[in-house]
Amino acid sequence: MTTTIIHAGPHKTGTTTIQDFLSANRDWLTAEGVCYPVDPIGLTGHHGLACWLSAPRDLTGPNDLFFPEREIFTAGNGARALAAEELRRIASTDLPIRLVSSEIFSTFDGKDLLNLESFLGPVDRVVLYIRNGLEYLHSCWATKVRWGHQGAFDVFLRDALSSQTLSPIFGPIRFANAVAEIFGPRRLSIRSFDAALTHPRGLTADFLEGELGLPSPAAADAQSISNASPEPFVTELLRAMNIIAARAGDADGYGLLHKNVYTALERDGGMLRVEIGATLGPLMRSISIRDVGALAIDEIGSIRGLGTPTLPAFEAWKFPLDETMSWIDTGALMLSLDRLPRGIDGCAIWRVAV
Repeated sequence: MTTTIIHAGPHKTGTTTIQDFLSANRDWLTAEGVCYPVDPIGLTGHHGLACWLSAPRDLTGPNDLFFPEREIFTAGNGARALAAEELRRIASTDLPIRLVSSEIFSTFDGKDLLNLESFLGPVDRVVLYIRNGLEYLHSCWATKVRWGHQGAFDVFLRDALSSQTLSPIFGPIRFANAVAEIFGPRRLSIRSFDAALTHPRGLTADFLEGELGLPSPAAADAQSISNASPEPFVTELLRAMNIIAARAGDADGYGLLHKNVYTALERDGGMLRVEIGATLGPLMRSISIRDVGALAIDEIGSIRGLGTPTLPAFEAWKFPLDETMSWIDTGALMLSLDRLPRGIDGCAIWRVAV
């Protein structure tokens, strides 16, 4: 009998770090009795499988913060055209544990979860990590910016603390409720990202030991971090590019624009990064949850008043009211562009701006 474990993220909780390790150590996992299938589109996480199992929808799902990006990614990789027979061959195993990992699973609604179980068979456990603090919300916003988001962080933060849709707080709770409803609450495992970082071998070891029951190998490195968010000023530069691209009707979409910017920033030993940081840095302002006055967060930083059956599982999820993150007002950001060095002209969108 094979135990099936789904690691569903959500986004910005170290998912890529875990996936990169699992993919690089697939032979070791096999020897330990764990099948970590090869993703059909060649990524370290099972994003191709997750997209294939998902269905387009018009109705709001349990966690639609990254739903638009999911659909862009799915179309760009042709994931829904993958062959079912090949996917079944890849995912089949006689090993004691089958582990599938993708943060895209956290965008699933009830229908998608039923598709998942229909394809893989009984799902024994769905694993979610929760990440405390304002930095988590900022990381989610920064990822949205990489995909073309134009809005400032203060607006995103207010929405995150007041809305039950498109939210990095309410969304995972609603997804957890969907999992509990479809599979039963005992099949839901909630882990703390912040506690995992205190493990001597870091997040990956926390997952290996806590969810797979394996001793973490020496290759598990607490310092290894994949897909980390860039400095806030870099995200703000990308956001300015998104606004320029939208005005020019020349949006590049995920990948090309932000990669061009990152490449340009590293020219000449990173001097351009230093120059742009010196220009944008003084424009940075601080914002806290207390500044927003969120009713859903109490004085000790706990979520309250949601009335959801899985809420006790999220008791360790904290958002301190006075923790701050930096952002730039959109008007000030756009006015600053003419003071930036022109060395970023490797990006076509920048040439439109100047």
